[in-house]
Amino acid sequence: MKTDETNLVKHETPFAQRSGVSAYAGVTSTHLKSPAERERDALDAWRDRQAKGGTDEDPIEVHQLDLESADPDTRAALQAFTQTLTELQDALQAADRRLAWLEDERHHDPETRLLRQDTLLAEIQHLEMLDRQEGRASEIALLQVSGFARFRDTVGRAAAEKVMTALGKALRAALEDSEPAGRIGDGEFLVLLTGLAGTAAEERVLALAQAITAEIDSNSDAVELRPGEVAIGQAVLGPREDPMAALARADKDAR
Repeated sequence: MKTDETNLVKHETPFAQRSGVSAYAGVTSTHLKSPAERERDALDAWRDRQAKGGTDEDPIEVHQLDLESADPDTRAALQAFTQTLTELQDALQAADRRLAWLEDERHHDPETRLLRQDTLLAEIQHLEMLDRQEGRASEIALLQVSGFARFRDTVGRAAAEKVMTALGKALRAALEDSEPAGRIGDGEFLVLLTGLAGTAAEERVLALAQAITAEIDSNSDAVELRPGEVAIGQAVLGPREDPMAALARADKDAR
């Protein structure tokens, strides 16, 4: 299905309420957790243990030690210990910030904040499991920017990557919390439509495609891509279907 600015819906499309899939998609119901969620829980548990076991208080004040009456060697030792403890606490906080950053980078593209492909494929598998548990159907949607390979060959890899980043940000801004999405190739994005199938899924993906074409038609770096067109391929997740097989069906459906 080819889409451009002339045949996409211009109003806010109503669509069915969706439930969350993972920590990255906004959890709204109890469900078995995906690998990404379990990693996040493990990190949160570690942080809780650190918070309970650590303190920013001065041990000299906590134990009401009188430095004035202590001999010089004892006073110097206590002051050195306090300084070392402060440095260790600062280092631990810095390490925690670094760990949180690395965790986020492992799952997200640093420029667009969309999911990386391996995390996205894991979320497809997790969504299929949730669909079986809850007796519902969900679709995945492939959005392919028409002519992107030719555009890349014309403007060069660096310029094409700059435009892909802009398109990814535009798509992310249009997503709901319960719609995991990621880049899977040059000019290609994949979105998980949680709890949506049929007409509701089609209407929703048209609105997302419109966000991409609008960015193409307004971005001065994407002139060679105009008029913006997006080919859409959709596939309902099958029971226990391999994520790559579902992606292949969506790719075959793209038109």
